[in-house]
Amino acid sequence: MGSFFFDEFLHRISLSDYKDKYVFKGGFYLQKVLGVSTRSTMDLDFKYSCVEMSDKILLKEINEICGLNQTSNIVFSCLGIEDISAEMKYSGKTVRIEVHFFNVRKRFSIDVAIGDMVTPEPGYFEFETPFLMERFTVLSYSIETIIAEKFETLVSRGVNNSRSKDLFDLYLLEHHGYDKALLNSAMINTFFHRGTSLDKSYVEDLLHRVFAFFRIRELYENYSRKNKFASGVTFEMCQESIFRIFSDIDYQKPISVGDYGVELHLVRHGQDDRDKLGGWSDNHLTEFGVEQVQQLSKQLDTDYDMLVASDLARARESASIIGSVLGKEFIYDEAFHETNNGDLRNLTVSEFRERYP
Repeated sequence: MGSFFFDEFLHRISLSDYKDKYVFKGGFYLQKVLGVSTRSTMDLDFKYSCVEMSDKILLKEINEICGLNQTSNIVFSCLGIEDISAEMKYSGKTVRIEVHFFNVRKRFSIDVAIGDMVTPEPGYFEFETPFLMERFTVLSYSIETIIAEKFETLVSRGVNNSRSKDLFDLYLLEHHGYDKALLNSAMINTFFHRGTSLDKSYVEDLLHRVFAFFRIRELYENYSRKNKFASGVTFEMCQESIFRIFSDIDYQKPISVGDYGVELHLVRHGQDDRDKLGGWSDNHLTEFGVEQVQQLSKQLDTDYDMLVASDLARARESASIIGSVLGKEFIYDEAFHETNNGDLRNLTVSEFRERYP
């Protein structure tokens, strides 16, 4: 019955104006990816795709999501909100939900986290559920990021780790398969973001100590006995899978471009339209901005091997001035764009204040 309600709540997220804000992750996501018979969970987990989160805004969004698709006879109610568990390495909120379906009543929690990175970026997960008559998609984590987060938790908690489900999940995920290159990127991003060392000797020593600690084995064997879906997967099998993941990580030392005689010069574009917002707006250089770039160009070297710029107007115009002074061509690449500001693109400051006071 819990899966039925979770499916419906996710369906309502997919129908909402906030579908690009809530990135599906956690146990129920793994249950969907790995199969219902191999995983069970009692809550929903999401990453919130905004830099900041306030109780007021979150409650407004969750209440609106709860109010969608009322023709299904399933009624969701938000009971309250609190800070996410202090033991977690990320910040966020826990939202308590109550659901009614005729004479059935159930309560569950939604953890909405903020801060962690998804590598390479959130993708879309398509639901095929026996309960709902239509397919729908929600933004979700990559498998590689889930592995990286669980692996980092295993390393950072070490012998103090009591999360036996992570051992089991890493076993399942290793057998499910993953992209090794993406996993490497996800490991680097996750460990760096969480402040955990990814040094090979450190990680290897930590893993050996974890699997040699009798208490970790006891906890896992208790977990396996209590959960039928984990029976048949031994502690040793989990250990082998986790060391295979370890062996797939490319533990290279950081490269210093200075060791190869490489110099990088970073140049900001000149002053652009003062009355427009930034981001992906097509702002043009002001007269003062043109003068800034012209003066800067006189101070630059003339023997660059490569010149690269964003293809937004203000950067392209700056590059054109520099290129003409140096007698060199630029490569224009959208990867050098500033942060995408969505609907605010090309708005003037006055338009912004009028539309979004």
